[in-house]
Amino acid sequence: MYFPNKRSPRWYCTRHQDLYTNLGFDYHGRIYEKTVSPVILRNRNNKAILSHIEPIITYLIDAVKQIKLQYMFSLDKNDTRVN
Repeated sequence: MYFPNKRSPRWYCTRHQDLYTNLGFDYHGRIYEKTVSPVILRNRNNKAILSHIEPIITYLIDAVKQIKLQYMFSLDKNDTRVN
């Protein structure tokens, strides 16, 4: 019985022509704007601190999405269109 190499390009990911709609909220650069109270963001000191933390939070969310892509065979491993 012959089993093909699953690392070959044709088995690596499924190619499809789906349209990606309703991908959710675009959180890049606007996480705290939508999750933290506007009263907290009115203070310049709070806003300055949160603006330094926001890229870290964005990175962490993107890193968790990569875990999901490791087990989803229908998308490429570097795909960013996953919600």
